[in-house]
Parts: sequence; C-alpha cells; structure tokens
Amino acid sequence: MNIGIIGLGSTGLLLSAFLRKQGHTITCYVRREEQKESLNKNGIYLLPYQHTSYIKAEDISNIQEHDLYIICVKQPQLFAVLDQLEKALSPHIPILFLQNGMSHIDRAQTLINPIFIGVLDHGAKRVNDYTVEHTGKGIIRIGSIKDEYFQLLENMVDCLSSDAFPIYVEKDWEQILRHKLIVNAVINPLTAILNVRNGEIVSNVHIHRLAYAICQEACDVLDMDPVLMWRKVLDVVERTSKNMSSMLQDIRLQKETEIDSITGYLLSKAKTGMPNTEFVYHAIKAKELGGVEDD
Repeated sequence: MNIGIIGLGSTGLLLSAFLRKQGHTITCYVRREEQKESLNKNGIYLLPYQHTSYIKAEDISNIQEHDLYIICVKQPQLFAVLDQLEKALSPHIPILFLQNGMSHIDRAQTLINPIFIGVLDHGAKRVNDYTVEHTGKGIIRIGSIKDEYFQLLENMVDCLSSDAFPIYVEKDWEQILRHKLIVNAVINPLTAILNVRNGEIVSNVHIHRLAYAICQEACDVLDMDPVLMWRKVLDVVERTSKNMSSMLQDIRLQKETEIDSITGYLLSKAKTGMPNTEFVYHAIKAKELGGVEDD
C-alpha cells in the first residue's frame, strides 16, 4: 500500500519502520524542517534490530494522495491536523487514528472519509528525529466507526498485518478505547508526577494504592468491570515495567501532555466526585505550567 503517516514521534517512527520493512511505500509528514531533512537523509533507524528503513519525508503542509492515512500526532496537535486534512483529502480515502484518550472521537465522526480507530500496545521510545527503539512487542487492534466500512477494514488489515507486527480487527472499537483509556489514566499521570518507571506502580505499595483508586474511579465513569480492568492495568505494568510512560517523557522534555484527552476526558464524563483522578489531573497541569527538572 501507499501510506501517509502523519506525526513522527515514537509511534509514527515505529509504524513507519515496520510497514516499510514489509514493502509498503511510506511518506512521513512532519512539522519541523530539521526532522524532514534528517529522515530523508538517514531513513528511520530501528533499535534494537539495527535496521534502517528508507522513507520519504514531507512537510505537513504538502499532503499528497495515498491509499491510507495513519494519524499518530498527539491530542494537542490533532485538531489542527484534521482541519488541514479535510481540505486536502478525497472523501474515499480511509483514515486510521492511533491516539491515547477518547476526546478525538467526536471530531473524527464528523469526517466523511472511512474512519478507523486503533489502539497500539507496543512499547516505543523516540531516541532522536530518525531513531526509534522498540521497547516492547505488542499488537495493534483496529475498529471501524461505521459498519459499512468493516469489509474495507478487514481487507486493509490483511494487507498490513505480519507475524512481526500483528494487527487485528476489533468489532467493538469503543470497548478497546475504554480499556486503553483506563490503563493510560492509571499509569501515565502517576508515573509522570512521581518521576518513576511503570514497574513502580506494582513495587511501591503507596503508588499501588493510588493506582487502584484511580482505576476504580475510571471504571465507575465508563461503566467497566473494575476487577477485569485492574487485571489489565497490572498486566500492562508487568509487560512494560522498565518502560518510561509517554507522559513522563513529555514532562521531562517540558512538552504539553495528553492529560486533557485522558484524565480530562474522564472528569468531563463524571457524574460524581473523582478525588484521586482530579488530583493527578491538576498535578500534571501544574507540571506543564511550571516545567520540570530532570534527575
């Protein structure tokens, strides 16, 4: 397939590298001229496999026609990208969203294109503008917002999936987003506030207690089984124990986080108090406002 990938952070770099390895034509759309030049010169260097995938990089203002667009930008940049895409794309071209949180769903549903919503469970760490480290193997699960495009989704997944980079079709896309949202709402803010890696959520009894309380509050809002979801949280923590959450990475780099699309979304849907969730939301907003010093 001829694929346009928008946003070359850790997720975009990882996707681009693996899909190019499978033989797909990849064009990466970025905002910074420095990253564009670096990608065109160096390709994407994938660790720990020491593999280079050569792709084409373009400025995001120069969007061209592709068979599929995969949007990997984080929530704070997403709506500006969508405004730009709407002006540039033909209505028949499918768009795949791979974001944390759920605040983008309402906006995505206004698009007339076939819209697919995905959840990526791989661990990835961006090393520099053209290097990404694959820190944890996982899967991608994708659903279609509209049933009429389900066959198109199945055909696309058949084309993109491989043993090394498996992709699965999910019928209930809202369910997989809720699962991912709760996991992110527990792990991301706590690790970012306390400046710890994911494994501390299990090994530190006090963080463990906070994590459990936030999980319970999130499940109440989304009407999810708290026992099942706590198991999922613990499973992710175990598999990614040595990883640094994306929110912690953003805080260390003094970047805007996705707290509004994750924790903020939960607070916007809450009908009762969420004291633990509200605390971590404001703690992250305070860190964004004041910056943070690295160890």
